[in-house]
Amino acid sequence: YFAQTYFYIDTIEVEGNKKTKRNIILREFVKKQKDTVSAERLQYVIQRSQQNIFNTNLFVFDTVYFEKTDSFKIKLHTHVQERWYVWPVPIFEIQDRNFNTWWQTKDWFRINYGVVIAHENFTGRKDKFSIVFQRGYSEKYGIVYRKPYLDKRQTIGFRTSFFFKQNNEAQYNTVANHPLFYRDYKKHIVQLIEAKLSFSYRKKFFDSHTFEMAYNYWNINDTLLKLNPSIFDESQHNVLQYFYFYYAYVFNNTDIQYYPLKGWIAGAGITKNGLGITTLENTDNFFVYGTLKKFTPIKSWLNMANACYFKWTENKKLPYFFNRSIGYGNNTVRGYEYYIVDGQNYFMTKNALRFRIIKPKVIRLHRLKIPQFNTIPFYMYANVFADAAYVQDRFYFNTNFLANRWIYGYGIGLDFITYYDLVFRVEFAINHLHQAGIYLHLNMGI
Repeated sequence: YFAQTYFYIDTIEVEGNKKTKRNIILREFVKKQKDTVSAERLQYVIQRSQQNIFNTNLFVFDTVYFEKTDSFKIKLHTHVQERWYVWPVPIFEIQDRNFNTWWQTKDWFRINYGVVIAHENFTGRKDKFSIVFQRGYSEKYGIVYRKPYLDKRQTIGFRTSFFFKQNNEAQYNTVANHPLFYRDYKKHIVQLIEAKLSFSYRKKFFDSHTFEMAYNYWNINDTLLKLNPSIFDESQHNVLQYFYFYYAYVFNNTDIQYYPLKGWIAGAGITKNGLGITTLENTDNFFVYGTLKKFTPIKSWLNMANACYFKWTENKKLPYFFNRSIGYGNNTVRGYEYYIVDGQNYFMTKNALRFRIIKPKVIRLHRLKIPQFNTIPFYMYANVFADAAYVQDRFYFNTNFLANRWIYGYGIGLDFITYYDLVFRVEFAINHLHQAGIYLHLNMGI
């Protein structure tokens, strides 16, 4: 089909970027201007570059194509449609670990509300500036600034934040794998001051390194300390303050980051709480984390997703505050949404066979004149899944019957993927206790 084996990339044209700087888009091309590319690899370069640009989360959609200028030369074109970047985002969220635990009690006290004023592309260089004002269950006030590229080579990124938080309620213990809370309607019982600084390093497309250092100052009232004297440490302090260091490496060559269908994710990280910078620091612990995910296309409509996670802690008794494992955030074995499993170490595997039932489509709302909102992509997958985990707890297992044994869950689900990276999941799951339920989530699940 091609007369020549190799092509010389003469120029790269970028269209549609009104706010975003051209070099931010050019960085995502697999091949650069004045590079050569073989005819058989050209289609991969186009597809991968298009995916990289889309994965910046700056555009509603983008297209990349080539044009032959003569027998030896080609011109690459990309056309992007920018998202809406300035968001007065209302905050209305449940404080519980997931929607399902909140639905059990429907406790409106456990609702956060407020607003985040966010600019997702502050100077056109993919930098983000946010101001947070939150009330409700958890009061939170803060500022965040993130700049992904500090240097000319666009390999070093920067992020800084400062937050003040306070609560009228706090989790102080775990009994029968359920959290116990203490609430005081008249006064705040927990306060946190957090200052954080982090740098990222991304020399290659698929590799990233994160270095983070922060200072945390926690203060709890005397009632919480009486309910659990070792909530922070064995010395029965109601103040916990420490510096911590965090490092993470991630390799990610997946096609679509918020709902991958092809590729690998491999990551490892360490956290050191208590650096000995001041004599006021009153904690000292060390964690190692690991993640491995594989997304395998079997047919155009069929996909396999597999993931493994682990956490390892040095062999010593942790304060309750640091002794969390399964049941928080996305670290959930499906079917155990109502439980938490505390412990020092854990291993978890999550697996799904996903069937496409609606191909990727785009709905255009022609009456809506704002281009960032009148293009709505969506698609849907059905899946069957099976998860399992083992949590090791050497110290608190008397109130933690799901620790030190294998737990597993399985079931079926529907994943609806749509506007602005939103994944909505509905799942029917059964756990090893033969408890069945229907659960709702707003994340990918693996």
